[in-house]
Amino acid sequence: MNVIWANYPLNDAVHPQDTSLNFLAQYALQYAGLQGDRYFRFLNQLRQTLPVVTFVGYMDQEGDAYSHMEISPFTSLIKDYQCVQYERLFGLDDEK
Repeated sequence: MNVIWANYPLNDAVHPQDTSLNFLAQYALQYAGLQGDRYFRFLNQLRQTLPVVTFVGYMDQEGDAYSHMEISPFTSLIKDYQCVQYERLFGLDDEK
């Protein structure tokens, strides 16, 4: 279970049924009315297609689960995510 605390009502906020830890910052920024950098914008787009991505696997919008060990229609998207993560951790990107 994930919890985001607010001291005020989040009436207009989108409350995801399922999500993963890597996307919690996107929701916090959205609730605060802030925009993130390119990395956060990438994650925001990724969560529209794959709302759950964990070290074990990922789940699509229909609730179908996939393992990182199998080929799926989302394999190229997961590879892109891995590259973006690597760049974020080890790259020399000016906008972090």
